[in-house]
Amino acid sequence: MTQLTQGDTQHQQNAIYDFDTGLMTQSSDQNGQLTTYEYYPDSQRLYRVTRPDGGYTIMEYGDQLYADPDQSHLHSWTKTTTLIEGTKYLLKSGNTWMDGVRWLRTFGAQTTQGRATRDVEYDAMGRLVRNSNPYYSQSGASSAFNPAGLWASRL
Repeated sequence: MTQLTQGDTQHQQNAIYDFDTGLMTQSSDQNGQLTTYEYYPDSQRLYRVTRPDGGYTIMEYGDQLYADPDQSHLHSWTKTTTLIEGTKYLLKSGNTWMDGVRWLRTFGAQTTQGRATRDVEYDAMGRLVRNSNPYYSQSGASSAFNPAGLWASRL
């Protein structure tokens, strides 16, 4: 339980954890609304978060290294699918590709212009080197990173 007091107002949040794994299975907000958390049994990675409004987010993981057309650039991936409103069935989906060394690429929704894409580069210590402005990618993970060279930051 987390309790915060500001002046005469008290806010309380509660969480329930699995005794064997230490993973959070439920939490309630200041209004007593319940959020549940489910995990993959083999890896104990987060699988599904169900919000009080009935909406949910599902995470999928691709742990093997997949080859681009360039065999020297292998990557794994995660996919996140979110039901935005529990009664409207509006889905939002996105993928993230990681090469495990320097690059991370995030894809948003597919549009007529391609997939909204953002690239991030890290150094050997895992610190941010630079990230790109969003752009549209036609060929997915196999395309060149930030082909237009539009970097939002360089450190």
